[in-house]
Parts: sequence; C-alpha cells; structure tokens
Amino acid sequence: MKLFISYQKKIFTSPLIYISIIGIALLSYMGMPKIDLEFGVIHAFDIMIELSVYNKIMMIFVSIPFTATFCNEYNYRVTNSILIRTTENKYLMTHIVMTFILSVITAFLGIMLCIATMSLKYPFFVYDMSFDGWAIESLCINGHEYLYLFIKVLLRSISLAAWSISGLAISAAFVNPFVAVISPLIFSYIIELFTVNTKSGKRVIPDRLSQGYTNVSESWIVSCGYIILVFLILAVIFSLVFIFLAKRRLRNEFS
Repeated sequence: MKLFISYQKKIFTSPLIYISIIGIALLSYMGMPKIDLEFGVIHAFDIMIELSVYNKIMMIFVSIPFTATFCNEYNYRVTNSILIRTTENKYLMTHIVMTFILSVITAFLGIMLCIATMSLKYPFFVYDMSFDGWAIESLCINGHEYLYLFIKVLLRSISLAAWSISGLAISAAFVNPFVAVISPLIFSYIIELFTVNTKSGKRVIPDRLSQGYTNVSESWIVSCGYIILVFLILAVIFSLVFIFLAKRRLRNEFS
C-alpha cells in the first residue's frame, strides 16, 4: 500500500500525466471532422473513434505516465532497493494496477476535456435517425445522451488501458522506455489483423468493441459489461506475461 501511495504522489506531481491528458485532448480535437461537429459533438466523437488515425495515436499518450516505469527503475538500479522494502509480487502487481488505472484516467480526462471544450461552440447532440441498431445506441434514442457519451468514453479508456498493459509486458522483455510506450500501438494493429471479419472486411474484436459496438444482448448494460469483460481478460493476459517475464529478469539479475 505504501508503494502504491508513493507512486501516486510521484505521478501526480510529475508533468507527464498532464502533458498526456492535454495530448489526448488535442488528438481528439484533430480527429473530430469539423463538418461532423455541426451534427453534434457526440456524432463527431463517434466518427473519431471509428475512422481517425489520431484515435490510434492515443495509445502512445496513455502509456507515457507510467508504462515505462518498470524498465526505468530497472535501468537506473532502483528496483533492488524497492524490493528490500516489499515483496516481488506486490511490486509487480503495483505496476500493473498503476498502469491500468492511470491509463484509464489519462484517456478519460483527455477525451472529456476535448468534448467539454467543443461543446462550448458546437451542439452537443443532434438527433440522428441513422442509428445502426447497436444496443448502446438505445441510450441516445431514449434521450440519455450524456450517459451514452460517458459510457462510450469509459469503454474507449478501458480498451486503451488494456493495451497499455501490453507495453508493460514488453518493458520486462526489452527494458527500453521507447519500446514500452510504442508497443501498445503495434500490438493493437497485430491483433486486429487477426480479428477481421473476412466477409464484411470489418474489424470485430477488439477494435469494434472499443467503440461500444456489440449486440450480444439487446440490453446496453449487458453489452457494455461484455465489452469491459473482454478488455479486462486481455489486460489479465498481458499482466500474466509481464509477471512471468519480470520475475525471470529480476531473479536473473539479483540471484
């Protein structure tokens, strides 16, 4: 717990997390087509997470605050002094939890900052009859636009956090901060190449899920719960890889 609090103080007193939040806000702004903003900020946001390349670059910014911390501590020989005061398992779990939580916070606040700013100039939501029938869209149809936006941003933030854990796993194999930060972007492209629906040509998992699109149930609550579960499982898989690689590296180093 003390290690967790120590990392929190270190991160929130560092400019990196605030730079990342502003960076994500700017990427969101650049990714929202200006012509679509006339039809509402929500509509422009949906277009941004579906089509914009800036949406992918966000993976780098959410990884900046903490993903490379493990390899930085290892490179600067700080790890040994930390392990004197805590156990190996607690140390590694703290890195996993901090990476995930900070990634969610960074992505969520960055996107919301952009949306709040855009809402001062453009309409927040314009009713659009061209809904595609996804379960989550029932919120907009029933007049719950703010809840719709909150959930969509949260789902996107959780998906980005899951990819950040992949960077953490890579940082245990290649103790290079640049590789740790850039690898989530590379991993997402690789996995999505193997999850393309060959009939429609559309990416189904995890790209479409991160946009809130699934109809496993007519209930938006069940559909969103399913999406969150998929990305939590993905995060757990990356976490297990990180623990395995990190333990092997630490034991080889300090044995």
